[in-house]
Amino acid sequence: MTSKGGGRVPGAARHGQAVVNVASAERYAIDFTADADPGVYLLHCHDVNHVTNGNFYPGGMLTGLVYESVTDSDVFARLREYAGYEG
Repeated sequence: MTSKGGGRVPGAARHGQAVVNVASAERYAIDFTADADPGVYLLHCHDVNHVTNGNFYPGGMLTGLVYESVTDSDVFARLREYAGYEG
């Protein structure tokens, strides 16, 4: 995490994290190196109610990091279809 609530986190206070708890109205900035195997990686809340729009999944606090090289794959096409994207 490089900032919290708009303020920079000093380098000495930064440490590696896989999970960040974000309360209502909080915001964080993170830096990461995208050097994993090409694929689709989800960034999401672990509270099921937060990753829905109403009662419909996916939605809410859910996003994906997608390597450009996989956008023509069958897996990515199925994910787009599942999420309701057309075209």
